[in-house]
Amino acid sequence: MAQRRRVRDRAGGAQPLNQLRTDRTEPGVLHGNGAAQLNIEHLLPQKWETHWPLEADADEERIRRRGDAVHQLGNLTLTTTKLNPSLSNQGWSEKKDGLRRHSLLRLTTASVLTVPDELRRSSHWDSDTWAADWNETRIGLRTMCLARQALRAWPGVDVISKGNKEPDAE
Repeated sequence: MAQRRRVRDRAGGAQPLNQLRTDRTEPGVLHGNGAAQLNIEHLLPQKWETHWPLEADADEERIRRRGDAVHQLGNLTLTTTKLNPSLSNQGWSEKKDGLRRHSLLRLTTASVLTVPDELRRSSHWDSDTWAADWNETRIGLRTMCLARQALRAWPGVDVISKGNKEPDAE
């Protein structure tokens, strides 16, 4: 009897969290079939020229930086297959609102919607300032934070950077 109550209590404890979920929220378990329900979302759209254009007087360097930022790790997040199309080419405030309403992934909530902890401790960023806009600066900073996290998670990974050549195969 006590074991049944503990199981019921544990399951019941998840109910308040389940109330936060929508039909566009990520599944609770993200391995196996659950992960297949996720898509990569480019926060700065791939077709930014049409949907997030720069000012008419933007110089070539700014245009190049914007183009380079699109496929950086810091510009990518995961969304459900239901949420992704509704965000697609929307402006930042609409994307941000959709992510706030539907995303529970720490990948998004802890580094897109709020300033990454690493930056909060060492810079002028706060979460309101961080989430006010999405641009090349934030994408570059988030890329560095995510890369550092990956290197901490997988310390044995060899990193080959510009200027360093891959070892010759023997």
